[in-house]
Amino acid sequence: MIPDPGASSPAPAALPTPTPAPHPRPEPLPPPSSHANADEIALLRGQVDALQIEATKRSRPWYRTPSDVMSVVALTISTLFSLLALRHQYMERADAAVAAQVALLRQEIASLAQLQTEWEEVAERTANNVSLQARLNSAFNARRQLLIEDIDRLIDAVGAHVPSMYFVLFGQQLALDANGSRAAEVLARGLAGARGSLARSNVHRSIAMNALQPGDPDTAAGRIAWRAALMDLDGRADAYARYLRTDDLRVWSTQERDLGNAKLADSLLIAARRELDLLPAGSPLRAQLERLLQAGSPPAPISPIASASAQLVGRWRLRLPGGARALLTVDPVGPTGTSPVQILVFADDRVDEIRTGLAGASNGSSLSIWWSAQREASARGGLRAPGAGLMHLRLNGINGLVGDDGPLGSPLVRIVGTRVR
Repeated sequence: MIPDPGASSPAPAALPTPTPAPHPRPEPLPPPSSHANADEIALLRGQVDALQIEATKRSRPWYRTPSDVMSVVALTISTLFSLLALRHQYMERADAAVAAQVALLRQEIASLAQLQTEWEEVAERTANNVSLQARLNSAFNARRQLLIEDIDRLIDAVGAHVPSMYFVLFGQQLALDANGSRAAEVLARGLAGARGSLARSNVHRSIAMNALQPGDPDTAAGRIAWRAALMDLDGRADAYARYLRTDDLRVWSTQERDLGNAKLADSLLIAARRELDLLPAGSPLRAQLERLLQAGSPPAPISPIASASAQLVGRWRLRLPGGARALLTVDPVGPTGTSPVQILVFADDRVDEIRTGLAGASNGSSLSIWWSAQREASARGGLRAPGAGLMHLRLNGINGLVGDDGPLGSPLVRIVGTRVR
């Protein structure tokens, strides 16, 4: 059947609404046990404590944290020991380098002295061949100059570590080249580094030999240095010190004779013989000095105080500058041809100074006296360093003396005396 278009169509049937499925109900958790609760609480508390500790550490400075302090101390100690080890290694290397340079310096100075000896031998062999000697001299001088330059460089590099003897040896070689000013500089450095009385005396001796030369305008400096060399040995009574004093006086006498000062040279020889008498008989040192003193004696030997000048023996009252008084006692001549003397210097009627020495006569009426002095401890001004000097006296009539006196290296002053009856 055909539906009628004008008729209304029936309404469609409504679809059923789906009903949602019910959610499953969760099964209830089993009740926690008391043991599990305790473990969890302990864990939580531990975590909280750790957090609190960490927070405390972050809030406190490092120096208030023992572990941090210990770490810093350990690091400091480790660094310090490392630095000390490095410094020790550096010092060892530096000391080794200095020792090597000092050894080289010693070798160079020895080579310089050996070169001088070789040249003297060559000069003697070629004395009859002037042209050959001139050529060899030029070659030797070139080698010598190279050594001197090397020694100068080494001394500038390690001068503080150089023994005084090295300066003495080098200064002596410079003096042989007539380089007195440079020798004086080197010897002055040696004196500054000298340790002990023997070392200082040795340097003073070289300074004196370099300064007391003919043509030198300042010979007084040489005499002062000789006096210092002798005074450096004061207080030493051993045989070697006596040997050095005797030889110093001998060489000084030779230099004064070369300068034309025969009077002073004779007095120094008397003093040298006095020191020689104090050396043990039979000593090799004494035998050597006896030969040297005999070789250095003047052509006309100093005559002893003999019977012709016996009038000089006795006691004499001396008047010194400044009103001081002295009592001179001259004993009879001894086996060495000299006469022991004693000079007591008074101040305010008290003994102020005691001088002892030896006297020799260049003729029957004049005395040359070498004396050494010690000021009395009770004297005004206290104890002073021992000194030494020279006194020259000659007869003025039968009962009078005139002359001069003074410490070594100082100007002489006029004195007069009368015999004590």
